[in-house]
Amino acid sequence: MKKTLATLALAVFLLTLLGASVAMADLYTTRAYQYTDSISASLSVTGGTAYCSGSVDPTGTYSASVTLNLYRQNGSSWTYITSWSGSATGGAKASASGNIYVGSGTFKLVVKGNVGNGLEYPTITKTK
Repeated sequence: MKKTLATLALAVFLLTLLGASVAMADLYTTRAYQYTDSISASLSVTGGTAYCSGSVDPTGTYSASVTLNLYRQNGSSWTYITSWSGSATGGAKASASGNIYVGSGTFKLVVKGNVGNGLEYPTITKTK
C-alpha cells in the first residue's frame, strides 16, 4: 500500500513538473519577440469559402502592419491565392480579414507582421 502511494505521489509530481515546463514553453513562445505582444491567425473553410483573419499587437507605442497571404496546396508545393493587409499606429493592434471562395482542398494562411517600421517581423502560419 505504501509503495502504491509513493508511486502515485511520484506520478503527480512528474505531471506537475511536466505542466510547469509546458507553461514555460508557452511563455517563451509569447516572449519570442521583443517588440510584439502577440500575433494571431485564424483560418476556417466553410461551404467552400475561406474565412481568414490575423493581427499583430505591438508593445509600447510602435506602429504595426499585418499582411495575410492565403495559399492552396498543390501537390508538394503551395499556390498563392490572395492577400489582405492592415496597419495601425500609436501602439494599436493592426488587423486584417477577408474571405474568398476557394472550393475544397488544403489551405495555408501566413500572417506576417511588421512592427516599428522594420524593428521586427513576426510571422505565424495556420493550415486547414
